[in-house]
Amino acid sequence: MAWPRADALVSGDARTERSLGASAGAYLGLLKSRVVGLLLVVALVTATVSAGGRPKAGMLLLLALSGGLAASGAAALNHYLDRDIDARMRRTQGRPLPSGRIAQPRAALALGLALLTLGLLFSLPLGLLTTLFLALGAAIYIFIYTLWLKRSHPLNIVIGGGAGSCAA
Repeated sequence: MAWPRADALVSGDARTERSLGASAGAYLGLLKSRVVGLLLVVALVTATVSAGGRPKAGMLLLLALSGGLAASGAAALNHYLDRDIDARMRRTQGRPLPSGRIAQPRAALALGLALLTLGLLFSLPLGLLTTLFLALGAAIYIFIYTLWLKRSHPLNIVIGGGAGSCAA
């Protein structure tokens, strides 16, 4: 007698709920939240110092929102563009795209573009220079670090730090 599969004992609603949770977790995995969090801490401290220790709370909130969205979008685009080499490296094989937890790479592309665009739009009230630096940071990360240096030079991570310095 064969034992029933464990998921056959779970109701359809519970399976769907678990599936939605796993899917949401996979998409959150595209956003590199620890790296984005570090960038936001540096950006908020820098904004506080530049405001003489008295920044407006609304501006800090808008900076955190716009910076977090833009950096998360750039991270999702990095996952999309690196899915081929991530599948070959043991350290990165478990990421959402090479592992198949996100089956459609275009979904990561769309998420990345949407978040980056929203981040840049939300940064406009902070000033054109802030928006420019967020866009520059994303461009360095996506085009120079991800597409060029990462695939051609061992110093890619050192030079890729320039992207983070723009966001901070």
